[in-house]
Amino acid sequence: MLYYLKVIIFLLIFYSNSLHSQNLNIVRDAEIENFFHDLSFPIIESSKIKGTKINFYLDKQNYINAFVTSGPKIFITTELLIKTNSVDQIAGVIAHEIGHITGGHLSKRYNAYEDSMFTTMISSILAVGQVPQIGM
Repeated sequence: MLYYLKVIIFLLIFYSNSLHSQNLNIVRDAEIENFFHDLSFPIIESSKIKGTKINFYLDKQNYINAFVTSGPKIFITTELLIKTNSVDQIAGVIAHEIGHITGGHLSKRYNAYEDSMFTTMISSILAVGQVPQIGM
């Protein structure tokens, strides 16, 4: 019984840690964050999330990307800023990410992840029950 408890605890720790592990390298720059807020204001005001406070973060990475997390928080990589040719391109990226927020994509993805996590954990627990006990 103690063996099963240890395995279950291990699985819970392993799966919960993998959910929150990200390789972020946040650069705090008030001017850039304010610039993102200024660009996003008319987009937010014309959307169904009017009045929502979105936090922006600059992620120092050598690849082009932007993504949304709960909060809501929008992360934009430094490489994306370096490679853009105009303010309109940055505004387009921000509008795209706001679209994810207004579409509820983050909550849908999180719910799907929770469902698959539950299935995986139950499957793992049942599989452990099928492992022969050596030395018992």
